[in-house]
Amino acid sequence: PEPVTDPTGLDVFQRSRQYEDSMFSDLKTWSAPYVKAAYEYGLMQGVGNGKFDPEKKLTIAEALTIAVRLRDIYTGGSGKLTEGKPWYQVYFDYAAANDMLPAGVRSNPTAEATRMEFAQILGAAFPDEALDPINHVSFIPDVSDPADSAVLLRLYRAGILTGKEHGNFDPDASITREEVAAMAVRMADPTARQKFQIYSTAAVVSTN
Repeated sequence: PEPVTDPTGLDVFQRSRQYEDSMFSDLKTWSAPYVKAAYEYGLMQGVGNGKFDPEKKLTIAEALTIAVRLRDIYTGGSGKLTEGKPWYQVYFDYAAANDMLPAGVRSNPTAEATRMEFAQILGAAFPDEALDPINHVSFIPDVSDPADSAVLLRLYRAGILTGKEHGNFDPDASITREEVAAMAVRMADPTARQKFQIYSTAAVVSTN
């Protein structure tokens, strides 16, 4: 008989926890469904005292932690790594062993991650076959560096990223917990990915 192997891929993502009503009292309308889903998939936690703190900025270590959870679940793991001291070291070790530390990402774990750094880390979590293109996007208005554009276009085309006004990405801005929740859920759940187009003056998100 064929050997039995652990399942891998997007099909292994399951909502293993149940979000209870009003578990987080500070959710905002647009991001609430993503935050709840990120919690149920085991990708993100609250910050304590019944709060999620959606506008809190993520550090490099926190960003890497979420990407590692995605990668570990995708490859058949539980997404739960045993933390030590410092708590984030296990995630850096995992990332280093799995080529998830892009050259453009700073190694300072406590620094606030930029949107570009998070995109680089997030993109390294999944292979191309998990990021099928659903959008025809050829440019990002406010990103000119070819390497950065390549990273972002892969995620724009897969519907993970949609950008801000007019399709701009704002790569040097810090990234918030609610933004990360949306991106992480779209990685785990292809049905949450966004179809849209970028024109010269606007980014239009499809509602179907």
